[in-house]
Amino acid sequence: MIQAIDSVGGSIQPNESRRIYTEEEFENLYLKHDETKQVSFRQKSSSMLRKAFLKIRKGYCGPDTSVGFGTQLSRFFYNLFPFIDVFRHYDVKNWLVNDLVTGFTIGVMHVPQGMAYAMLATVPPIYGLYCSMFASFFYFFLGTSRHLSLSTIAIISLLVGSCLDRTIPQLLSRASTNESELVMTTTPTDDANESANRILLASALALTVGIIQFSMGLLRLGFLTSLLSDPMLVGFTVGSSVHVAISQIFGIFGLNLRKHTGVFNVPRNFYQICANLPEANWVTFGLSSACLFLLYLFQLRINPPLRKRIKVPIPIEILVLSLAGRMLGDAFVIAVIGFALSYSLASFYGNKEGYKVNPNQELVAYGIINAAGSFFKIYPVGSSISRTALVNSMGGKTQLVGLIASVFVLIVVLFAGPLFYHVPSCCLSAIILVALRGMVLQLLDLPVLWRCSIWDFASWIVTFLATVFLDILYGLLIGIAFSVLAIFFRLLCSRAYVVAQVEDTEVFRSSELYSSCVDDPKVKIIRYEGGLFYTATNLFVSSVIEAAGFDPRLIAFTRKKLDEVIKEADIVLKEYDCVHGETELTFHPQEDATASVDIQLNESGRCKEISQSFHRHKSSRSGAANRKQIAQEEMAKLLSTVPINHLILDCSTWTFIDVAGTNTLKTLLSDFNSAGVTVYLASLSSALTLL
Repeated sequence: MIQAIDSVGGSIQPNESRRIYTEEEFENLYLKHDETKQVSFRQKSSSMLRKAFLKIRKGYCGPDTSVGFGTQLSRFFYNLFPFIDVFRHYDVKNWLVNDLVTGFTIGVMHVPQGMAYAMLATVPPIYGLYCSMFASFFYFFLGTSRHLSLSTIAIISLLVGSCLDRTIPQLLSRASTNESELVMTTTPTDDANESANRILLASALALTVGIIQFSMGLLRLGFLTSLLSDPMLVGFTVGSSVHVAISQIFGIFGLNLRKHTGVFNVPRNFYQICANLPEANWVTFGLSSACLFLLYLFQLRINPPLRKRIKVPIPIEILVLSLAGRMLGDAFVIAVIGFALSYSLASFYGNKEGYKVNPNQELVAYGIINAAGSFFKIYPVGSSISRTALVNSMGGKTQLVGLIASVFVLIVVLFAGPLFYHVPSCCLSAIILVALRGMVLQLLDLPVLWRCSIWDFASWIVTFLATVFLDILYGLLIGIAFSVLAIFFRLLCSRAYVVAQVEDTEVFRSSELYSSCVDDPKVKIIRYEGGLFYTATNLFVSSVIEAAGFDPRLIAFTRKKLDEVIKEADIVLKEYDCVHGETELTFHPQEDATASVDIQLNESGRCKEISQSFHRHKSSRSGAANRKQIAQEEMAKLLSTVPINHLILDCSTWTFIDVAGTNTLKTLLSDFNSAGVTVYLASLSSALTLL
């Protein structure tokens, strides 16, 4: 049993008020015996496979596996089609009116935003309405979020447009040299043909994105979004909004110029705009300015006061209104970004309203929506922050909101489509620029990130700069890489510090930060915060040694040399006694002054040299006894320099440990023991005790 230390004399006395256990004693008393029995490798492997299969079964059929096959099958369909379970408990009296009004309002918003974001994706505006209609329709059956508004969004549309801008010229150039390669490229490369090619490529991209997301959902890979930190995502979205704004300035000024793509496209396009301003269409600019003024006026001045009186905001936007292989990289980026943005939004409102959002089912839903929608000529879709917030603020209760919005868009496409044919492009550009206001306002998060975490601030800045000055794809990859490196460096920035008991409490805190700490000069409690793995072993050792106040490795090294001297002297004495008997021989230091042990320490305390000088009595019993006595005196003097005799390592904050960390810990404990310090490991987790 580990005993308490007397704070006065350093002696060990029992603590009667609180019993302390060793790990072995505690496990013998309380650990369940069936968990400690020895099992063979085959039994352990079979158990792991059964647990993995049970986990997969729970993921698809629910947590309760004690029910029959029929019940599990029904639960499987409930998980695959969440709307069934929602409408089994639908409160018609309290929910239906809210869903109808909210669905109609969201449908009205879909029309101008869908057309505007389709331009951002470089496809005809009508296909934005197709996206709004089919995405909302399919999500009604498959989605688990009751508030998510799935349709066209700026970032996904920009990624699609960037992918098409890179891919279309490659197809057209290859068509000019080998017209028999693709049927779609054998027709003349006029504007109509390029538009058809863009629609076909966008649909192929949606199919690829859907397959990727659906596969990730089946493999239960929803946890991968943990690699995308919130600051990195915010920096990426703000950087992407700069791309969106630059791309729409061409339309604002009426400049019909070829846009640059690839690395450094933002500064190159900005320079191109400035250089061609004398050729701008100022009539178009005037109309764009009027639209911008009207949109901002309603968004900032008119709608906020009206929302206090009526729940439905005024939709002012309506007034101004084999290919997959080439795009696999873009498809993967769109799949990950689309899921990360949509799921983060869905989980936020799910937690707010008290229901659970299943990330893996969301992946399946997004995958089916994009894959099935590609046959209806849609491009990849995502969730809108503004529309989802509006659903929640208006009191929308279920996915029925999306179905009603989809029906409204269908009515617009069937009966009111010709009315939107002649909407000026500059008006749609104005709608996009106003919609970017929420993204740009995220710049206000920077001071908060700076105060809270320098790593989150750096992740935001690095992702933003890489996205703006390089490209969207490179910005995302650099942002993810920096986030992973930030996690790694955070692990390497762990440290050890001394903790002590705060007076009149049973709370232990850092003795450097808290006053009135009671500690024993011969006992130290050291807490190391972080993981003990192969790259952090040197940091762990150095920080523990610094907190302990001395280096046990130097003491252990010197003691080892002194033990060798004592051992050699014992051998000489034993051989002498065997030959000459047990004749007592008195040791006289004055007469045997040349028989000495020379121990020299450098400034850091490291043993520099231990040598024996035997000018006389090299093999005599007197010289051996002399060397042994001097070594023992030096040993006692060496151990007296150790400032503590007990060390407690608080392992409660150790996140994980690997084999290299285990070996390092064993070596360090051995060094402390050699220095005469007893070491205890406190609050060691069950996983760590196995090592």
